[in-house]
Amino acid sequence: MKRFFVLIFFYHIISYSYELPEIKVFGDKLEQNLKDSFANLEVITKERIEEISPTDTYDIINYINGSNLKSYDRKHTNIDLRGFGEKGGLNNLILLNGMRLNATDMSGVDLSTIPVDSIERVEVYHGGNSVLFGDRAIGGVINIITKKPTKSGFNVKSDFGSYNYENYYTDGVYANENFSLMLNANRNRTDGYRNNSGFDANSIGGESAYFGENLEFNISGSYSDSDYGLPGGLSKNDLKEYGRRYSAFPNDGGGDKEGYVTNRVKLFLPIGDFVVNGDYRNRNRDYDVSGLSYDDELTYYSMKPQYILSFNNTIFNNKVQLGYDFEQYDVSIKERTYENNSKLRRTYHGIYIFDTFKINKFTIQAGYRKQYKKDLFKIENDSRKDWPDSYLFMIAYTINKNHNLYIKYDRSFRFPTTDELMEYGGKLNDELKPQKTHTIEGGYKFIYKEYYANLVAFYQKTDDEVFTNPEAIYYNEGFYNTNFNTKRFGISINSGVSNKYYLVDLKYSYINGSIDEHSYNNVEIPLVSKHSVKGLFGYKSPFGFNIYYTINYNSSYYAGNDYLNEAKKIDGYFVSDIKCEYNYKFVSAYFKINNLFDEKYYDYTYYSNLDGYHYYPSNTRNWVTGVSIKF
Repeated sequence: MKRFFVLIFFYHIISYSYELPEIKVFGDKLEQNLKDSFANLEVITKERIEEISPTDTYDIINYINGSNLKSYDRKHTNIDLRGFGEKGGLNNLILLNGMRLNATDMSGVDLSTIPVDSIERVEVYHGGNSVLFGDRAIGGVINIITKKPTKSGFNVKSDFGSYNYENYYTDGVYANENFSLMLNANRNRTDGYRNNSGFDANSIGGESAYFGENLEFNISGSYSDSDYGLPGGLSKNDLKEYGRRYSAFPNDGGGDKEGYVTNRVKLFLPIGDFVVNGDYRNRNRDYDVSGLSYDDELTYYSMKPQYILSFNNTIFNNKVQLGYDFEQYDVSIKERTYENNSKLRRTYHGIYIFDTFKINKFTIQAGYRKQYKKDLFKIENDSRKDWPDSYLFMIAYTINKNHNLYIKYDRSFRFPTTDELMEYGGKLNDELKPQKTHTIEGGYKFIYKEYYANLVAFYQKTDDEVFTNPEAIYYNEGFYNTNFNTKRFGISINSGVSNKYYLVDLKYSYINGSIDEHSYNNVEIPLVSKHSVKGLFGYKSPFGFNIYYTINYNSSYYAGNDYLNEAKKIDGYFVSDIKCEYNYKFVSAYFKINNLFDEKYYDYTYYSNLDGYHYYPSNTRNWVTGVSIKF
């Protein structure tokens, strides 16, 4: 199997590529054209999303080169970029139209209620950039862009599949020269593969925009309501006696209500542009886990003004960005069974400068950020403050229109989450430090007509990376957190071809990460597969009939919490899907088989020296079919 992947990989990196579309990515933060970008920037376009036919938003994220998703259930998936393992989701930044989705606790980002049919594209910045994006922008930044109201029309879609899966989506757009309005609605439900893994969500959303001579204004919002089961992990005895679909926690589950409003104002001044982004988000959760009942509420506010000054002439181009970020999180958690309550507020203030200078064939980027963070733990009447900084320097050389190179040095940071600061037993950990990551990376990108290939390599050292203390867990002393130094090396390669009839897209990633101190020196970081391969192969006939085949391979990994690497690695897995599609004018229909060869695997497994492995089985072979109509 390994030889098969190597042969395919090297054949296609030499032979294939695709023509990059003319789109701007990361808005006012980077505002780079994809054709002129560098190898660390990846975009999953609308066309690619339609070819994949994802069941949910996580299926799109899983297609990102080097991404490693570990799912506990439909609502909880750890998204890891560049090999951070158990806490991968705390070391990258997830945005929705530029709005931060990461919470201030360890709850992670929930993408289950973002209608997959509302997504226009997904932009990915691989590697660190806390200068522009702030806290957690270490492994990478993912920006989910929803469809924009640019052309009047109407769209309806319905899907059905295994496990009583149902999905209904509709949107409508009105647009003229200066004004546009879009409304959408979605219903998504499934009984789930396992017992007590059902999911039921409803959402509505909209966006409105105004375009004037000196002013652009945009406002969007969404509200979702979801109910779900939490099936939990299975022991070896559970698997042997009851099978993969069993749940030992038939009464665990919860309900979420979440809404957001985000707006953007851009003023075109006589000298430069002034942009203000403001966001409001509220999440309420009510859930029961292992006999305990919880309510929690998260409220997020942000205001981010930015001034952009550009100079363009025949000799050089220069763009300077000056910005200020204000963000505030309020978190309230109530444990109803024993009436334990906690409240906290986290506040960010960040100022930054970022410059992009182009002269002849050289591009230079440099930036600096100073960030202030304050935590106020209201129950303990205690507070904590930190003042980390971040800086970045990149130099790129465009050999010609087909080749470019870059090398970058970056220092980024992550604050411990509020959950990590609270010790087992409810006391504040005064010794836990912010995490500082130093990365040097380089990349090469080649484009010729439809053909392209790119390569990125990086070496990273992290000071004070935040881990759950392995010794405390090993000796059953509870969950404490500590700082370890770590190191990582990785490469990623991407290549493909897309023409009138054929499509090939292949991605390979290698990650080698280890703890770099004390008795854990050179211990591999758990939940990290060193090798991953993702691919999409397609044939598009002139008669509207298309067929697509996707592959996803992840090599073996140490189970979560196995910081001593004392247990056997969990086997790697190879999963492939096949889809047939027919398009006729404004109607499209498809049929897809997921996990074609019925691979029985676990993309997440937890290990304890006290009671062994805890397995979270992934779906076996299943099917989905759907039809859409566009006017």
